[in-house]
Amino acid sequence: MTDGPGFATVQRVGGSGTHPGRSWSSRSFRLPSTVSRAQSVTIGLLGSIRTPVTGRYLNGMLAYAAVHRNVTVLDLRQSAEMPRFEPTDLPAWRDRVHGVVLCLGYDGPADEIIGWIGRSGVPAVSVRMDLIDPSLPAVFIDPDSIARLAVDHLMAMTAASFLHVGSMRCKGPRLRAEAMVRVLAARGRAAASYEVDTLILGGVDDEATLAGDQRLTDLLTTLPRPVGILCLNDAIARAVVMRCQTLGLAIGSEALVVGVDDTAIAADATPSITSIKVSCETVAAR
Repeated sequence: MTDGPGFATVQRVGGSGTHPGRSWSSRSFRLPSTVSRAQSVTIGLLGSIRTPVTGRYLNGMLAYAAVHRNVTVLDLRQSAEMPRFEPTDLPAWRDRVHGVVLCLGYDGPADEIIGWIGRSGVPAVSVRMDLIDPSLPAVFIDPDSIARLAVDHLMAMTAASFLHVGSMRCKGPRLRAEAMVRVLAARGRAAASYEVDTLILGGVDDEATLAGDQRLTDLLTTLPRPVGILCLNDAIARAVVMRCQTLGLAIGSEALVVGVDDTAIAADATPSITSIKVSCETVAAR
């Protein structure tokens, strides 16, 4: 499944972080006043090589640079799942770029990574919603677009109940859960929601992480079947699939799972997972 048009906005979603709350449309971003469009501009991409979508974001940035000849893209991706640094470290891209695109999460205190990013002295924007911190400008995929695609698919598969599985680490997943509730309410249906309290990255221990929460187990075993489940991303979707299998729910007949991002995590799962493809290339260019 592919996300529809008009899907991306860049927002600062809260005022509780380092900076006051503010929001923009993607069109309102401008180069710093010290940089003219005739000058060369270098933009970095920071993320993990092990995260499948980072390559697609890089391709989008490179495509943008191919058209805008004054723009150079610097690949700052690392092998680690998330950045590791000491509290006083300076970012590797300091004095090398005019701005940085962030495709990552962080499992430590938000103040640490916000302080580290801020020490670069250049603008930064996250393409993974507000996973790092609400004070950081972030790209949000239109939640209603995602919800409509997922609900259309799940209803076509005759889902008898609906569940959204997101993350309590940031606001973006809650916006998507609310969108799923709205879309279903317009069709006379209801949805439950569950938020994972840890970072799910697609590892072998993810199912064990979910197994530790009785509420998710209760939802999966008591909601009418087949239960249609929209997950925040493919990593969470795979963990949910494994949890369903452990609980004895047959995937495809008793549990219908949809992920987001259309990555190899979904394609290589057993069975493979239906996933909504977001145009990461277009998001990166914006």
